[in-house]
Amino acid sequence: MTVAENGKTVEKKFLYLTDKQAAMFDEESVWKCVQALDLGEPKCVIRLAQSVRGKQSYTSHKERTKLPQGVWFTSIHGCELDGYDQYIGETQLNMFMENCLLPLAMRTSALIVIAGGNDCSLAAALERVVKPEQARLGKNCPFTVLGLSHIHEVYAKAVTESNSLAGELLRCSSMWGKRRAALVRFMEARNKPLDQCQQLDLSRSASHLIIFESIDFSYVGAPAGRSSYGAQMNFMSLFLGQLNQKFPSILIQAYHADMGINQLAEHVRKKVPVFLLDTRERLYVDKKKSVTHLARLADSFPTFTAEEAAEMTLTDNDGLTLDSRKKLLEVAMNVIRRESQVYVDHARNCESVTQDLALLHRSLHLGSNRGNANEGIEELHERIANLQSASRLNKDGGEEHSISQDLLIMATNFMVKDWPKLYKVQKLRTIESWLEKHDESHELYGEAIIQQTNLSSQIASIDEHGSSGLEHLWLDYYHLLGSPLTFSGPVMDIDYCKGVLNSVVRVDRLPKSNSLQALHTLQDAWDNIEFYHTVADGYKRITKVSYFILLTTGVITTIVAQMSNEMKSATYP
Repeated sequence: MTVAENGKTVEKKFLYLTDKQAAMFDEESVWKCVQALDLGEPKCVIRLAQSVRGKQSYTSHKERTKLPQGVWFTSIHGCELDGYDQYIGETQLNMFMENCLLPLAMRTSALIVIAGGNDCSLAAALERVVKPEQARLGKNCPFTVLGLSHIHEVYAKAVTESNSLAGELLRCSSMWGKRRAALVRFMEARNKPLDQCQQLDLSRSASHLIIFESIDFSYVGAPAGRSSYGAQMNFMSLFLGQLNQKFPSILIQAYHADMGINQLAEHVRKKVPVFLLDTRERLYVDKKKSVTHLARLADSFPTFTAEEAAEMTLTDNDGLTLDSRKKLLEVAMNVIRRESQVYVDHARNCESVTQDLALLHRSLHLGSNRGNANEGIEELHERIANLQSASRLNKDGGEEHSISQDLLIMATNFMVKDWPKLYKVQKLRTIESWLEKHDESHELYGEAIIQQTNLSSQIASIDEHGSSGLEHLWLDYYHLLGSPLTFSGPVMDIDYCKGVLNSVVRVDRLPKSNSLQALHTLQDAWDNIEFYHTVADGYKRITKVSYFILLTTGVITTIVAQMSNEMKSATYP
């Protein structure tokens, strides 16, 4: 399909699926769909999970801009404290795409899967970076960008703005055009004006697009149809599952996880690496070097005294002791609490769980030698001896340098019990600040009073009963924080993020190091090889001696025969 873009024509592959069509796919047919979309020959799959609550959400959802910022919807600064911090975070996110993700995608001919709607901060940063490359390389662009969206996000933009990408696809797609009458009846039955519907457009960086109708027209109780996302979710699960099985994959999440913590945890349970991207400045130990206002006000980089540093003792294997790692985790929790208080003081709220989750994850792994596999050359017997020694130490009660269960439970409890209260306090202060500036004449004043009352009672319930209502996510946080397939990194440290991506997305899928059992197997194999070589060398020597005897015998036989003939000639002239 050909669409216009900046005065040029661009080819895009487009698939429109009704709810009935999406429900018909199984594992075999969905792979045929992958092949039919002509996604190239990727060596890895990079999925940018829908990351909302950033500035991109505010600018793209035009239908919500009239609502009070930070009360019913994201503020113009997104999850950041103010405009300056938002600018720094957005710049670093662009740098991450430019210096980390784009080189990886170019090198591996990657398939990049994004949220099709333009409210995702990661997809927006990707578009800013890859569009020039796509325009420069044209059909020779080695990577492919696939966008997934549903009709509820883009219908209003497609109908009202013909020059939008959604509008052009509506005009050019025969399938979408055939469904237009049914969509009009569905929208009319909702009694919702188009200017109050989602005003998202499609991402122009996507060379391939799939739009799900996500409307069940067979439901008896709603003749005009009802919203239904079951078939869409089933198709996406099968579609992405096939890609994850065929190619090395990674999921990258920033800001607020629109898919939910349970889905992030489900990815690591399915052996798909998850990279949590922290967009806040949490790098330097000297706060005078900090750039963002939040880092300075919240003292995000506390230093340790000499006595405290002395207590951060090392074990024999260059890992921190359990008590030392516990102190590091407590430091991270206190940083989150101080940052939350800064938001309260400024009457702002930030529902960005990924940033704080990434900080806790990094703190959990500080002082453990996770991922520090010996990459140098080492004698096989020495490596086995080292692993056996480490195994005996762990069995005898020595500290293991993986995540301690006590620390993991401590971090999980913080995310389930403490973090929700921090956010609710921020939200309550934001609403109180708004109420101080408005009176009963405002149309949203009554609703704000109701929200204020509900939040106050929820905070009181947490203080009294210790229940935040998120206990059902405990195992999801536990698996996400403790899984060896979860990674985290600060977007302010581009080199670190580049190292994480390059180590996680391994095209050959080979393990970073061998286990003790694998090394024993390898040692047995080499023993057998050496035995076979010894036997073979013996047979080779026997063969050479036998061949020498054979040649000698032949020579002697020839000499004797010749001498016999000469003697006969001399006797009988």
